[in-house]
Amino acid sequence: MIYNKDNKADIPSLDLLTFLFGELPLVLTIEVETKIIEESEHCTAKEDTPLHAEADDPSKVITKSQARTLTRQIAHFLRHEYGIGRNGPGKDVVAAVSTGQFVLPCIFYGVVAAEGVYSAASPGATVEE
Repeated sequence: MIYNKDNKADIPSLDLLTFLFGELPLVLTIEVETKIIEESEHCTAKEDTPLHAEADDPSKVITKSQARTLTRQIAHFLRHEYGIGRNGPGKDVVAAVSTGQFVLPCIFYGVVAAEGVYSAASPGATVEE
């Protein structure tokens, strides 16, 4: 069954982070707060738009601006403390274990920004898995 057959959308040829946050250096420096941020023309979320919320307490949110900052900080940390992505994109795998924390998308974005490969793992996973 085909849903919304006549609903068509142009899909830009962009990476996810540029699509969400616009063009800015995510890994190279975390001191971009003073620079003008060039917004993505494809993402309609404003800087104060909540993107992610805590399920237990929906008043705890991460806005687009906070998500960008967390993404940059996580990417910087992964690159400079663990060398993720230092030898080129797609060579380092980062396994993330989460029990549903609302910051998890930013960890995913940070791994991608550091040029690592994100691998989700269940908290109940065994060593063999």
